[in-house]
Amino acid sequence: VSGIWNFLYRGVLICNNVLDQIENEIIPAPSTSEKETGIAEVRAMRAFYYWMICDNFGDAPLVAEKSSELPEKSSRKDIYDFIVKELTEAIPGLSEEQGGNQYGRMSKWAAKATLANVYLNAEVYTGEAKWNECITQCDDIINSGKCALSDNYNASFRATGVESSKEVIF
Repeated sequence: VSGIWNFLYRGVLICNNVLDQIENEIIPAPSTSEKETGIAEVRAMRAFYYWMICDNFGDAPLVAEKSSELPEKSSRKDIYDFIVKELTEAIPGLSEEQGGNQYGRMSKWAAKATLANVYLNAEVYTGEAKWNECITQCDDIINSGKCALSDNYNASFRATGVESSKEVIF
């Protein structure tokens, strides 16, 4: 339990640190658009970590910026609201490309899949079902034509050669 807690919060804290460094140009971006894309990717990744925290632990500290202060516990609903806000704001700035240089990075489709999962469990997190919102995100992914199931079930589980698979969404 402590291992997953530490892993997830390490991810959050690294995201907060990277966001601070990008925004303060400690990590320089080649262009304004690449800076905005980088910020969107890191915000979506932080939302992913918070989704895992929300799902596994419920109420937990919500740390949204680089800080040395000890945070107070936030409600599961507050964390849910933060996740939805972060993903909703980040998605328009994310790449729609799959594979290649995007392999293992937070793309628009990976963020939408995360948001779909958050909406799928919204009733557990907040007491309010968000089925239609979940379906909308899933339909967007399916209708994009960027993602698809592999013909061979085992293909996505290979150690190499999955970088260009349309099934690997993240």
